[in-house]
Amino acid sequence: MISGQERDEAVHKQDVSFTPLAMPGLAGPGSIAVIIGISTTTQTSSRVVIDHVLVGIGIAITAVISYWVLRAATRLNGLLGATGMNAVSRIMGFLMICIGVQFCINGVLAIAASA
Repeated sequence: MISGQERDEAVHKQDVSFTPLAMPGLAGPGSIAVIIGISTTTQTSSRVVIDHVLVGIGIAITAVISYWVLRAATRLNGLLGATGMNAVSRIMGFLMICIGVQFCINGVLAIAASA
């Protein structure tokens, strides 16, 4: 049996469709797939070490930016408000879809090139 508070919360709940969660996007299978996809596009010549170092630098920069964004999340939430956070969530979801589509395109192109 649901309480009155749970019923009210369910009725007034905002639409959660197309909203990615932060932690699975940062440290889940999606980020691992992106790293694998980026690593497969590195050169196979003597530049392979340099390319992998650049991928590592990109990961480090992303980690630092993520740290500061998550640290400022409370202030950012107050600044943007509910509507602004909803818009940012949808934009982030769109960017996640773009990354997934690019990953699929890279895979199809690699298969087509090897055939």
